[in-house]
Amino acid sequence: MKGIKAIQGKTQVVTGQWESYTVSEWHSQTPLASRVTSSVKWDIYYLEPGKPPLLVLQKSEGRVRFREEAIGRKFLIVAYMYEPTLNDSSSIEITIIGTEKAEILKIDLTDVNDQPISGPLAYGQTINAHVHTTGMQGVSLMLSLYEDDAQGSGHSSENDQNHLKTITAEVGSNGIAFAQFMLEPDFQRIANAYLAKGDSDEGAYHEFYVTARGMGEIPGLTSSGNVNVANPPQESPVPSEDNTSTEESNSAETPVEAEPVKSEPVTVDPGAIDVEVPENKTPTTIEEVEEPKCGEVYCIKKGDKNELIREVNIRLAGFGGNVPTDEFTDRTEKMIKQFQKDYMKIPETGKICGNVLRAIDEFQSKYNFTFDEIKCKCGTCTGFGKGLYSEEKQDSAIAERSRKYEYPGIHRSMLSSMRSVIFYLAKDGRFSLNKISSGYRCHEDNKNNNRSSTNHMGKALDLHFNKSGVRTRDNDDVETIRKDIFNKYLGAKWDWKEKNIFNLESTAIGATTWVHYDVREFDLVYLEDTFFAKDIAGLNGKSIVLLANELGYQNTCMCNADGNNSDKAADGSSERVDPKELTTSEEGIQFIKDWEDFKDMPYNDSEGYCTIGYGHLIEKKKCEEITIPDEFKNGITEEKAVELFESRLAEFEESIQRDITVPLYQYEFDALVSLVFNTGSNFLNIGGANDGETKIKKNINNKEYEAGADEMADVTNGGTSGLVKRRNAEINMFKNNVYDSTH
Repeated sequence: MKGIKAIQGKTQVVTGQWESYTVSEWHSQTPLASRVTSSVKWDIYYLEPGKPPLLVLQKSEGRVRFREEAIGRKFLIVAYMYEPTLNDSSSIEITIIGTEKAEILKIDLTDVNDQPISGPLAYGQTINAHVHTTGMQGVSLMLSLYEDDAQGSGHSSENDQNHLKTITAEVGSNGIAFAQFMLEPDFQRIANAYLAKGDSDEGAYHEFYVTARGMGEIPGLTSSGNVNVANPPQESPVPSEDNTSTEESNSAETPVEAEPVKSEPVTVDPGAIDVEVPENKTPTTIEEVEEPKCGEVYCIKKGDKNELIREVNIRLAGFGGNVPTDEFTDRTEKMIKQFQKDYMKIPETGKICGNVLRAIDEFQSKYNFTFDEIKCKCGTCTGFGKGLYSEEKQDSAIAERSRKYEYPGIHRSMLSSMRSVIFYLAKDGRFSLNKISSGYRCHEDNKNNNRSSTNHMGKALDLHFNKSGVRTRDNDDVETIRKDIFNKYLGAKWDWKEKNIFNLESTAIGATTWVHYDVREFDLVYLEDTFFAKDIAGLNGKSIVLLANELGYQNTCMCNADGNNSDKAADGSSERVDPKELTTSEEGIQFIKDWEDFKDMPYNDSEGYCTIGYGHLIEKKKCEEITIPDEFKNGITEEKAVELFESRLAEFEESIQRDITVPLYQYEFDALVSLVFNTGSNFLNIGGANDGETKIKKNINNKEYEAGADEMADVTNGGTSGLVKRRNAEINMFKNNVYDSTH
């Protein structure tokens, strides 16, 4: 027999520490020339009782590290040259144990979609910081963003004057703290104000990095690698010639600190395995391997039925609302499309493939909340009742509003939707979650507080919200949150008039300063005990990728369905065309209308110009300073607003056809039309430095398409929140063929 006979290494592995496994003995017939480490392959299998070993990682060396989420789990390390053998001395079974040592291991920086940063970023874009730790679950860390003017790697006190922002982030259950840093336009001015020794200017790029440090006895400081950010000459913002929506002018950017996210995605649920980064590379420069595409052959789609679909329906319930059925329904398809559009930022297929499953695991890990706020406060039950009135369970003769049964936890669809609430609040930017003010309330708690309702016995949550970092009790704010978050994104309706959706309690019923929503109107089949959870483990269950593998969907998991075709036009062609052959697509029109927002009465836009409908300019003065024309003074219908919109659209299309002299894809054309609709039809010619041509126009006409799109990030009137969001959306459309008008 040839090959590896035995390996050696620890059988108990401490999280956060690199461990090495080596060959200790070769089979006697193995040629001496073959007995080299470079010929050895290493596989790592997850061992779950009663299940066959699951391959989770393959490496060319026996060096591995595990994160804290792997504590208590067992793995098999296998070394081989030809075929792996899982039941002899060429393998070692290991158990992952925790450590009392608190340590920050490293900081990874990614882009807003958690992809490696492969090139320079632009102001207005976002950096995601992932701080890997060990022995620090639940600990708060201080994450700080700096511009680097010092020599050498790591943090230097010379950069203290370049400190830009600090965010407090809590280490999640997977040992990772997560925070987002928006590269605000003001940061460019700060970075340019201080120079490195011997430099006369900052140059074409600024270098940013993030530090993390603990508090009290916890060690720190750890620094990330540097990320380059383009430092273009600053163009003078041009006032809007038309208008920005009232959403843009009134919304305020809520700082990330208000709602820190606790954790980051895991590669595989059981593994929590760290792949060591070679010393000559950093996480920001490692190339990403393109995932295989299956042509949607293995995608799960409408009409299918299985338990994996049920889990998707539960875990994505906050994207449009759904019940925990095992059927792939129209609602499932719409829910997945919303998830793909809003979270994954890819074209919507409405089908389940490997990329969707991995994104669900990522989303579940990234957006979390504490169960301590959810538990009953009576002090006598376990936190989720005692199962009283079990005789009423699943009794169809009893109306759900009158059922006294204490369900065993909170409904998982409710809890999963909470993640979407946190996600969409951050996306909207005006509010953040203050706390879950009321979760489970058992009969004893009702007795203590003179209540009789049973909705909170597993089916309802009450939530408080912040505005500008402070809890708001303003009823108008609460109504806005119900409408713009719960109704718009979760599909919730008011006051229990519809079945099988999330229902909201209105102000008229009694929810004046908080949001109450529940699953009371779910059919009884969707209120079985199995759908309720008491802790984060019960809510999360297994990794959905792991579950899919166990259910036999290995091909689905391995496949990455066609998603972002940024190298093709919206009509599927692979060639750019003369802009004179293009007009705005229906998607582009809807995108612009969504941003402009319909107003039936005259109003002053963010520039103080009298406007009506979908951004139709009446006059470049305030409404109070002019005589409103008869056709507008009593308001207009939406049909009239569309007519006015379409009558003006040609002006902006013609400006792009005039000013852009190189071929464009349809979505590139649409993005530029949206830009000039907002900034003025002559903006590309006069919006640059010294009232000259913009770099947007210059770069694109030089066929530097992405560089031209990135320049849009500067057109924000000095960092106006709504304009930053709109520019980012237009850049995303131009570069990625993604029409995302949510704001």
